[in-house]
Amino acid sequence: MTDATISTISAPMPRLVAMRGWRPTLIVIGFGLAALLVAHGDTVGETVAIWNRTQSYRFAWAVIPTLAYLIWHNRQRLAAFTPTGSLLGVAAAAVSGAIWIMGDLLNFAEVRQFAVVAGISAIVLAAVGRVVFRELLPFLALLVFLVPTGGFLLAGC
Repeated sequence: MTDATISTISAPMPRLVAMRGWRPTLIVIGFGLAALLVAHGDTVGETVAIWNRTQSYRFAWAVIPTLAYLIWHNRQRLAAFTPTGSLLGVAAAAVSGAIWIMGDLLNFAEVRQFAVVAGISAIVLAAVGRVVFRELLPFLALLVFLVPTGGFLLAGC
């Protein structure tokens, strides 16, 4: 066999090994996001109602599909990384929860909504670790567009 044949035969193996590390990570992210959505269902429902009610925020419906596409499009590059998990993500999730409580006590919707978005990023950081999170950060930054913000600036007009 030639070297090209050997490299072609052995090429999928490292990819499969890398993908095996991702399966439990993706399951953890899925359960974490589901728990976040259940815990903050009122905030998510309030946010979605604003998207539906206000023409200015309907673009938010495109954020999640765009994020999913970007991650899917870069899946081979991302699969080369090994997710490690991070306690920093757990701490960030706790901080985002505390910020959500503060926003709830102040009855400030944008604070609650930004806290939920921060919680999503914290779950991803906790599951994948800092190195992989750094690669995902440009994509996750799109989540900020989920929050319908700025309406309070127009209240006095």
